[in-house]
Amino acid sequence: MTEVLSDATFKLQKWNASEKELEEDCNVREDLEGRSQTFAKQQLNVKSSDSKLLGLGWDKESDTLTVTFPHESLSTTSGILGKLARIYDPLGLVSPITVQGKMIYREVCDAKWPWDAQIEGGLADRWKVWEESLPVGETVPRSLAPHHEEIKSMSLHAFGDASNKGVCATVYAVVEQPSGTTQTLVAAKSRLAKKGLTIPRLELIKAHMATNLISNVHEALDNGSVIHLHCWLDSTVVLYWLQDKGDFKQFVANRVNTESQRY
Repeated sequence: MTEVLSDATFKLQKWNASEKELEEDCNVREDLEGRSQTFAKQQLNVKSSDSKLLGLGWDKESDTLTVTFPHESLSTTSGILGKLARIYDPLGLVSPITVQGKMIYREVCDAKWPWDAQIEGGLADRWKVWEESLPVGETVPRSLAPHHEEIKSMSLHAFGDASNKGVCATVYAVVEQPSGTTQTLVAAKSRLAKKGLTIPRLELIKAHMATNLISNVHEALDNGSVIHLHCWLDSTVVLYWLQDKGDFKQFVANRVNTESQRY
């Protein structure tokens, strides 16, 4: 890229790589540690290895991604919603944490407090406990294949679960390389359970979420190395529905037909 752009007199600057050898070969390490480190970053003690990758914090030295949390204390109805909305987590890596906050906000909405009102009582105590439990950030490895070796095989495993409070799905990648096998969380998704639905129907929704998620991950990673897809469910009712051996009501039939057409 540097050579191609230089032919058109464009000098590529301020880019990062997780491999020091690549930066040294392209003579950019001095530029990265020098000109790109502004006075403001120096005052805030920002390390030269800190960077952003698609909106997430990226440490190129350890090649890890970090989801950060806002830490100012907010206890109004609008403040709670704003704090939840500011947690940028496109891969759902911190879904177990954020869904707890969403559950509290649902109860705030059910209490019908006015906009920008101060929450009180037990909900305020629960929200304070949730805020105090938040870490500075959650860090995960960026690469699914940590060894600089050929990938022998890769399989994706999706899991789903549901309750009367929430529904979730997650996808893990199992990567086999000569140096060993690595299991890594790829993506996750969670949502609040719709009120009034039975547990079997919520279990069907979680199955739908799991298959959607593993399909999206497979499409994003479709480089020929993914050889197996597995979806693991623990509801015998949903497994029977997915066999499509009966006449179901519209809610069940629509989701069963979607899965049948996909696979």
